[in-house]
Amino acid sequence: MVDSIYSCPICADQPSVVEYKNVFDDRYGYPGVFEIFRCQNCNHRFCTPPLDSSQLATVYSYYGRKATGSASVQEAAKKSSKVSRFSRYLTGVNNQGQNFAPTRSILLDVGSGDCANLLEAQMLGHDAVGFDGDEQTNRIARDLSLEVKIGQSALDVFGERTFSWIQLNQVIEHLLEPEQELRRLGTLLDKDGRIFIATPNVNSLYRFLFQKRWINWHLPFHQHHFSKDSLKMLASKTNMKIESLRTVTPNVWAQLQFATLLTRQTKGSPSRLWSKEFEHEIPRRDKCMRIVLKFASLILSPFIVVVLRLVDWIGLGDCHVVILRNQA
Repeated sequence: MVDSIYSCPICADQPSVVEYKNVFDDRYGYPGVFEIFRCQNCNHRFCTPPLDSSQLATVYSYYGRKATGSASVQEAAKKSSKVSRFSRYLTGVNNQGQNFAPTRSILLDVGSGDCANLLEAQMLGHDAVGFDGDEQTNRIARDLSLEVKIGQSALDVFGERTFSWIQLNQVIEHLLEPEQELRRLGTLLDKDGRIFIATPNVNSLYRFLFQKRWINWHLPFHQHHFSKDSLKMLASKTNMKIESLRTVTPNVWAQLQFATLLTRQTKGSPSRLWSKEFEHEIPRRDKCMRIVLKFASLILSPFIVVVLRLVDWIGLGDCHVVILRNQA
């Protein structure tokens, strides 16, 4: 049945239908119940009711970034910057923009968050600055001597500068108006500049298998869920050209998906899994989960890696990796 209240934010006036009802935040306990609509034209999915800008500060306070320490960010970035290309491929972490950027890029990291990607970009030799809407990001950036601007749009604070590489690592799905912001970012590119996007793939094999329990719904933080078709349409509408589009599944995403299926989620309550993501931090009383995850990590790892990389190769991986440029 076609719903006339919410139209697709990518196709504008195209009809959309309810795909899932009664979806709630199963990670951090943000209150509220939401629906996921599917566009019948481009298969884009989107969260309803949508957030508005006045809610953002409250919503993102649930990420708990106030507790993020600069020392842990620095350690993570340093470790990540030394990972080889082959190891990134095996572990599925070759989905970060700073690792694709041409040597010594003039780089803008949009949605810097805890600043780990931005710091890693600098360690890799890029002339990198960041942008975010969360004031807590500014605090972390100051501690790490990074340049990060805070605001509603990167164009508002970087309008006098141009960049050879603009990256959105797991960011575009959070934007209230992705088309408008991508159009603005395009004006910040230099002549041969590129925009890098990594975002969950709503048409992945994993979303198909796990349906409502797919970990990347992540409502209401993820306002948009892109298909290959909706990404192509978004690029076309913003006068961008897709240079490459493939899929990647981080191994840790598969592990978290598996653990999620073993975890009971309660509306309005934070999940232990997402507050303590790694197997060794799971409370010792959860013996069954510890045993299962230990078995999965030690015995099944080689088989799982082969399966994940095969699924990525056929384009059904859990994360889109896209490089865009302005149309000539």
